[in-house]
Amino acid sequence: MSSSAHCDNASLIITLLGICTALDTADTQVAITRTCAAVRTKIDRTGLAERLPLYGCED
Repeated sequence: MSSSAHCDNASLIITLLGICTALDTADTQVAITRTCAAVRTKIDRTGLAERLPLYGCED
């Protein structure tokens, strides 16, 4: 996701919620280590950063 120039909000949320649900089922945790500012902002605004922590992301 680090080279994304545009990110549709609904698609991102649905995709990440699906990933979170699958990971919860598998009792697995992940973090996002690199993404662009647009994606990071949407993750923060939707509250998904609590389930998908952001580390080392670009500004």
